[in-house]
Amino acid sequence: MGELKIVDVNISRIRQKIGQDATGPQYLETVWGFGYLWRVQHC
Repeated sequence: MGELKIVDVNISRIRQKIGQDATGPQYLETVWGFGYLWRVQHC
């Protein structure tokens, strides 16, 4: 089988690449019990 935290690790790496602070997500938001949500910022 695979590692249980592989999704969490990959999300963390994506957040680092887009320059997002994990404590105050702007674009990639964790929705507990569901998954992840990509937020689009409108001007």
